[in-house]
Amino acid sequence: MNAYDRIAPYYRMLFEGQDKAIQTQDVQWLDEMFQSRGIKTVLDCGCGDGFHAIPLAQLGYQISGADKSRGMIRQARKNSQQAGIDLSWTVLDFLKLDKRFSPGSFQAVLVLGHGLAHLSSEKTLLAALKQMKNVLSPLGWLVADLPDIQPLKALPPLSEGHHDRVMGKDLFLFSQRVFDEDEVTLNLFYVENVSKRCRAKKWTLHFRCWSARVLTSLAAQAGLRLIESGAACGGKGHHYIFERPAL
Repeated sequence: MNAYDRIAPYYRMLFEGQDKAIQTQDVQWLDEMFQSRGIKTVLDCGCGDGFHAIPLAQLGYQISGADKSRGMIRQARKNSQQAGIDLSWTVLDFLKLDKRFSPGSFQAVLVLGHGLAHLSSEKTLLAALKQMKNVLSPLGWLVADLPDIQPLKALPPLSEGHHDRVMGKDLFLFSQRVFDEDEVTLNLFYVENVSKRCRAKKWTLHFRCWSARVLTSLAAQAGLRLIESGAACGGKGHHYIFERPAL
């Protein structure tokens, strides 16, 4: 069981109350792009709890969600049921997309929420990009984002945190960032208070802030062509759009 399995029920608290605004921005941006290209079939890699997949499905897109974390897929199923949306959810590492999906199955592949930052070596990043390219149809798009290390270093090491009250419990989640060159260790602290009793948990996640140069170079090796890059929605990091060339 990885950290995401444990944190899945509290994942939205990581956004510190900004999740709805970020979700709306992201989905509007994706919808405008997809409409301009006539894109209808989408694979959301590292889909988490359905943050992008569910609202896109509500707009009529044919979405499949895949994530390595069983806990996240469990939460995604729960969230989609609450939204009245029937989606295909698969527990699957995006290094193994070919185990589940046929070549050319999707017009677009998403790997947002800094999913690629979980890959720690150029070898695994290249392998993931090849997998994503393989399931794209000709002229299909890979839409990815990555965090920027310098803005993260400029932030306070401890987040402001987010408080919520659920079923009589006071819940508080905050994070601590520790840097080592281009790598980030994110320590997540969860405090649950019930009456006079308090319980605390800690989870640790690791990220690598890949540079645009490394990402675009490896994408080219994987057979993908960069067609756009810019600031990510929500103001954290950069987005990149790659195209699989026509056959």
